[in-house]
Amino acid sequence: MPTVCAITGHAVAAGCMLALVHDYVVMREDRGFVYMSELDAGIKLVKYFTVFFNDKIPDNQTRRDLLLRSARLTAHEAMDRGIVDRVAHCIEDTIEEAVGLAEEVAATVSDGSKLAEKRKLMFPETWRHVSAAAGSKL
Repeated sequence: MPTVCAITGHAVAAGCMLALVHDYVVMREDRGFVYMSELDAGIKLVKYFTVFFNDKIPDNQTRRDLLLRSARLTAHEAMDRGIVDRVAHCIEDTIEEAVGLAEEVAATVSDGSKLAEKRKLMFPETWRHVSAAAGSKL
């Protein structure tokens, strides 16, 4: 089924990746930011993370800012750059908006396995690297 992430605070490092793996993202505007802290922490990204970023964030400048500058993006900046789909005012509105969006998109999907196949077609490089890293488990 389609997945919707509600970012109600900071989405940092693995939290940023977790938000990005969702089909849709709603972010609270009054608190938090999207941020990849690996550069600041001196942590090397694994290959499939960078491939995933290429698939999910096609804009080179946005990828560069997140991965090479460790930019901290507010909700509106993240929406302007295509990372976030909707912005809500406060925590309650963020959750309400995310649930409403989930209900809206779930109503359009009748077969979850077909949706999974579509995701593989949308993000073939990510799928190839993740399935290779998982071996025969997928």
